[in-house]
Amino acid sequence: MILTRIFAGALALALMAAPARADQFTLVTPEVGSATMANLRTFLNNVMPTLAGCFSGNAVPAVAAGNVPVAYQCWADTSAAPVVKFKIYNPTLSSWVQIYSVNTTTGVMTPSNSVTQIVCGTGLTGGGITSTGTCAIDKATAANYYAGASNKVVTTDVVYTAEVALGNSGSGTLVLDTTAFVNAAVIMTGNISGVAWTGIAGKSGTIRLAQDATGNRTIVWPSALKWTGGSAPALSTAALAQDYLNYNCISATLCQASLAKNVQ
Repeated sequence: MILTRIFAGALALALMAAPARADQFTLVTPEVGSATMANLRTFLNNVMPTLAGCFSGNAVPAVAAGNVPVAYQCWADTSAAPVVKFKIYNPTLSSWVQIYSVNTTTGVMTPSNSVTQIVCGTGLTGGGITSTGTCAIDKATAANYYAGASNKVVTTDVVYTAEVALGNSGSGTLVLDTTAFVNAAVIMTGNISGVAWTGIAGKSGTIRLAQDATGNRTIVWPSALKWTGGSAPALSTAALAQDYLNYNCISATLCQASLAKNVQ
C-alpha cells in the first residue's frame, strides 16, 4: 500500500513538473538498473511529454515494446515543418494514416483527402465535385412546372404566374394542353368541333373562353371533362362574353369541370 501511494505521488508530481516539450521517448519501463524513485521520476518526466505531444518527431515513432506502434497511436509528423501532419496508426493496414495537417506558421488546418468526391444529388446541379465546385438547386422553369417534370425544385415565381394567352381558337379542333399552362385564355373566333385535351393528374386551373365581337361561337367539350349531373354546359353566346372553365384533374383522362358563365 505504501509503495502504491509513493508511485501515485511520483506520477502526480511528474504530470505537474514535466517539461514543456514533445518527443519520442520510449514507453517501455526500464527493466535494468537501479529501481529508485529518482529513476522513476526521470522516466515519467520523459514519457509524459511524449504522450501529450502525440509522439511528435520527424521519424516514425518506435517507442513501444518491440518497436511496434500501438493500435491507433497518434503521431505528429514534423518532417515537413512548418507543416505538421497528424496521423494515427491503423493496425488493420499496419500503416500510418494521415488525418489532417497544420501549418504552424499560418495556422491553416488542411483535412486529409479522404473525401474524394461530393455528388450533387436529386434536385441539385453540379454533378460530381472532386476539387472545387458548387451544388445549386435545379430550379424548375415554368415549362417544367406546367409539365410536372421530376427532380426539379419549384419556386413561387413559377407557381404564381399570369394566364397563358393561347390566341384565337379558329374553327375545328382546339388544343388545350395543360402541360403547357395552369391558367390560360382563348379568344373564340370560330365554332370548335372538338378539343384535344391533355391533363395531368393532380393539376387544376382555369381557362378563360372569350367570345369575339361576333359571338355565338360554340364548343364540343372533350370526354375527359366531367360535369355536375353529367350534362356539359353551353358557352355564353353574347358578343365579347367571357366564360371561365375550371378544371381539377384526377387523372390525365378524368377531370372534374365547372363553367362560370358570362363573368363580368
